[in-house]
Amino acid sequence: MKPSSSVSSSPIRPISVPATILLFAVPSALFSISYLVLLPFLIRKGLSPFAVFNLAFVPPLALLLIAALVGLRLERRPFTWPAIRDRFRLGRMSGYAWLWMVGVFVFVIATSAAIDYLLPSSQTTLRLFTWPKEFANFMQALRGTDKDFLGISLAGRWWIFLYFILGPFALNIFGEELWWRGYILPRQELAQGCWAWLINGLLWDFFHIFYHQTEIP
Repeated sequence: MKPSSSVSSSPIRPISVPATILLFAVPSALFSISYLVLLPFLIRKGLSPFAVFNLAFVPPLALLLIAALVGLRLERRPFTWPAIRDRFRLGRMSGYAWLWMVGVFVFVIATSAAIDYLLPSSQTTLRLFTWPKEFANFMQALRGTDKDFLGISLAGRWWIFLYFILGPFALNIFGEELWWRGYILPRQELAQGCWAWLINGLLWDFFHIFYHQTEIP
């Protein structure tokens, strides 16, 4: 079948490992600054927990999604569903792909449980630096209770649930997946072949470096 002219575009360009590292390092630095510098600053200024969350957590996630869409346009692809679907690999998953996904999920859960059981937590914790106390306390508060979340009473307020599902949660899923897996990984595959997924996964782990900290007394 001849492809539609509406999705014709420039070919995907391969990307080198150093360039890939840069595309991971910039967002990692942005997230680290937002969470470990901006968030404590906003808390010290007396902003509400809900305002702090929206100012420190939401913008970096939104920027990942924007970056993926900018990459789409730089390749001269239109903002149409066929173009977005094909470039970011959003087509329907095959049965084989579903089988792999379930298998990997079970493997990760099983190995994580085995490590936690066999090794003391002091040996399995990666210790790099100490979180600011404001960030540590905020992360604890994010768990919320059965009555309130970030200082907002949950009684009769379904908009909170809808907001987080359609806002931050959606941005987290689509921002990360479209940028790391949808935009960068296909370019890596052209340069690194079968090793692309491993490099992508390792860099994605390093992207979350700000979560690895020493204990706070």
